[in-house]
Amino acid sequence: MLSVVVPLYNAMPYFKKTVASILGQTCDLHKVEVLIMDDGSTDGGFEFAKQVEACHPGLFCVVRCGRTGGPSVPRNMGIEKARGRYVFFCDADDYFGEESFRRMVHHAEEWESDILVPKLVTTSERPVAEEPFRYGDIVDASIYDDPACDSLSPCKLFRTQLLKEGGIRFREGLNLREDDLFVEEALLTASRISIAADYAYYYVVSRNDGANLHSASPPNFERDFLVFNQLSALLREHADWPQVGESRYLVPRLFRFSWMGCAKSIGLCGDASKREELFCRLREATEPFFSAPSIRLLPSSMRLLLRAMAEGDALFFSQLAADIQVNGDFSFRRYDVLECDVRRSGEHCFWGKQFAGVRYEVEIDEAKIAASSQSLARRALRKMKGLFNG
Repeated sequence: MLSVVVPLYNAMPYFKKTVASILGQTCDLHKVEVLIMDDGSTDGGFEFAKQVEACHPGLFCVVRCGRTGGPSVPRNMGIEKARGRYVFFCDADDYFGEESFRRMVHHAEEWESDILVPKLVTTSERPVAEEPFRYGDIVDASIYDDPACDSLSPCKLFRTQLLKEGGIRFREGLNLREDDLFVEEALLTASRISIAADYAYYYVVSRNDGANLHSASPPNFERDFLVFNQLSALLREHADWPQVGESRYLVPRLFRFSWMGCAKSIGLCGDASKREELFCRLREATEPFFSAPSIRLLPSSMRLLLRAMAEGDALFFSQLAADIQVNGDFSFRRYDVLECDVRRSGEHCFWGKQFAGVRYEVEIDEAKIAASSQSLARRALRKMKGLFNG
């Protein structure tokens, strides 16, 4: 009934809890296979996996993949080997709630789901998407109107037939954002997507060494540009383009991650001629989205970047992109909307920045100003606590 694919690379001792959570499931484990795809572990993880396989023959199958350098090849090998009606991709440092297998399969069967998006939770500071589960269970989620695509993590239940017959695979050679492309293609081609928010199905773990934080990688223009273009191509191929532009989830998510990575790379580029070249390439790829209504849902700083790009102002764009702050995990923090940068005109409120004597503005909600002030206060308080704790 269920194949669980676990790419394994140096995940000890966290992997022991992953295994324990599988053995602790309340379902009939005779209907489950766990494919542990080892990518050349050197921390004893492979040896531990072989011990587990010997103790639980028929449930665990350990496969050595060599050393491929990322999860894509192991996951793809897992898809090929999977015999279950459904397949779930589990990271080797995360773990399941004890009723997860039984509940996921039950929902998928009852709801006739091609993809089931189970509720993810975290016990640490590692962020997980909360939006998909804010509205409770959704049996037949719309790719345009529901938040199914707000999380492109592969930790979902997929009908194996969808992946095998559709030829949907992880992009090999791409070891960051490969999840986005795989999951978005699956979501766009599925007949039915369901969201299960009724239980804490999957626990996302933050490791002490930070090795599982794939987002903790500096911006890389060529990588992020490739992902942005391929995600855009998937939308054009499989979705209704006018509805894409109206969707409150599809376009904003595309821009918050891969597009913003490209923008930050341009801002950090020290070569003026190279910076101009990158700007022009990104502008050409972005042009189809300039008039998308859902752009208004982006953070104000990103809308300001898009305004400068639409004007063809590479200098303003680069300086603003460089000035946008980046958190320790290389995620992009919104620009603070400060009162001194706000202009009011009647009932309308405009926020902007000025670089090289040029100022661009975007209209914002009045509430954003108060929210940013509170955010600044909270951030200052956290900093003070950190100093005292240190």
